[in-house]
Amino acid sequence: MIPVLQSVAAMALSALMVGAFVVQITAFDGGYAATPLILIVPLALIAWARRAHNADLLRLLRRRS
Repeated sequence: MIPVLQSVAAMALSALMVGAFVVQITAFDGGYAATPLILIVPLALIAWARRAHNADLLRLLRRRS
């Protein structure tokens, strides 16, 4: 919906999936631990592919302040 935020959102969701993986390993003895790992891969690809939008976002933020 907002192309400038795609990379940031993908990085944030990747970080959330890392936390979900840690919880799955520690609290649930590894049950369904592969699910967060599977989701990290496409999120990391999206973040990498859209990394050019980070410069656009930085420009927008600097203009507003």
